[in-house]
This record gives sequence, structure tokens and C-alpha cells, in this order.
Amino acid sequence: MGEEQLQQWAGLRPDHLAEIGHIHPYGERVPTRAANVWLHPNRPGQRDEFSGAPPFRVEVGSGIGVCPTPMTRPRLPLMGLRGLRFANVEVVMDCTRCRVTIRTRRRFWLF
Repeated sequence: MGEEQLQQWAGLRPDHLAEIGHIHPYGERVPTRAANVWLHPNRPGQRDEFSGAPPFRVEVGSGIGVCPTPMTRPRLPLMGLRGLRFANVEVVMDCTRCRVTIRTRRRFWLF
């Protein structure tokens, strides 16, 4: 995410979060910051309206990449596979219905 997104969406500046590493999108060094991501479910059939259901916390042990403001490259996906894999979630894409579902993996206990 960009520094502006972090400020607008979370009310935080990058220096509020500990730097824990870095990634290299587009060959440029981008710091990763210690943070988790909260996914808020939207209303069915709506993109920009929340459903009112509680948000889901995605623990991102490898941190989130926060691109500096002058970086003018195309925007990266806000939540990539690196974070989703660490969180051990299941992502289902239904392209026919234009729907993406993110949920914790189902666990079956026999006993």
C-alpha cells in the first residue's frame, strides 16, 4: 500500500509501525512494516458498502509493504498471496458471478 493509503485508511504514518524488512517490487526497495490487516465484509452485491458483520483479522507475520509517496509505478494488489498464505485462508473466485470469498480454512474433526 502507499503511504497515503495508510494515512487515509488507518490514520497512521509509516513511522508509527516498526520496519521489519523490505521487498523489491519493480526493482525498488520498499520497507515492510509490522501490521495486521482487517477485512471488512461488504454487502452482498455491493462493492463499497459494508455489511455490518464484524471484520476478519488477517495476521501478516511478514508485514505489509508501504510504498513511499514518490513511487509512481502502477499500484500493487493491496492484499497479495504472501499475506493470505501466511494467514492460512481460503480464497474462492467466482468469475461468472463477479464474487470473491475469503474465509478461514474449514477444519474437520472426527473425534
